[in-house]
Amino acid sequence: MAVHHLKEYIRPADLEEALAAVRRHGDAARPIGGGIDLVRHTPPAVTTLVDLTSLPLSYIRAADDGIHIGATTTLGEIEGDPLLGDYAGGVVPDMLHGVGSMQLRNLATLGGALVGAHPWSDVVPVGLALAATVSVYDGVSHELPLAELLGSREPHPPLVTAIHLPTDGGSLWAAFVKFAATGFDVATLNVCVALRWKEGSCAAPCVVIGGTPWLATAVPAAAAELAGRPLVKDTIASAAAAAARQARVGDDRRATATYRRTLVEVGVRRALERIAAMTTGGRS
Repeated sequence: MAVHHLKEYIRPADLEEALAAVRRHGDAARPIGGGIDLVRHTPPAVTTLVDLTSLPLSYIRAADDGIHIGATTTLGEIEGDPLLGDYAGGVVPDMLHGVGSMQLRNLATLGGALVGAHPWSDVVPVGLALAATVSVYDGVSHELPLAELLGSREPHPPLVTAIHLPTDGGSLWAAFVKFAATGFDVATLNVCVALRWKEGSCAAPCVVIGGTPWLATAVPAAAAELAGRPLVKDTIASAAAAAARQARVGDDRRATATYRRTLVEVGVRRALERIAAMTTGGRS
């Protein structure tokens, strides 16, 4: 890593100072938590790092409206937290266990993983499927859907301070499936399905496909096949087939579009079969 072009390292005392530093330096500044992306590639135009780890943004808290996770909380801390182990069938630690190595997870932060918005991200599809929201600071603190943050085209986006997962309530179930060349590799394609299980049928389902090779997006046609229906073999098959038909897939060095379309169908089917098994033997 060549960092000879870095000229300033700022450790702000509060969010106001952090935002002021980012805005003052413009494109030359980068907020950092674990700094994983910057270790991989520091753009030559970046001369200033604004370290957010000195701020009180590392925590995992249960609240009446769900679970709140500070933006600088590491993926390793989240993976091992008992609150997340019991949440939505344990989808969050299950997904994180396959994100790089333990050493990487002990550095990488949740905020950085979401703001980085990499097409191969495993964190993004799970956040989208669970209808996560984020707290941001742009002079005032407010909350917005994760999907809105990811779709933003603002040249200077706000600082992400926390991520909120909605209340489990004993009815939220989710499953994550990843296809990769090795255990440490990034996804060739990944799938996350989440739904509310009510009176033996699916409510508010969401099917998200990532690594297509574009950033993860929801597949409404697959969700429509699930809404109001029991998780039986025919429902699972129709939802998986709908996902394969609607998903936007393409070629890159990891896989062809044709292969990815096959993976979409297999991944959605496997995710739904896992949820079906959990709802049959767990909370319902």
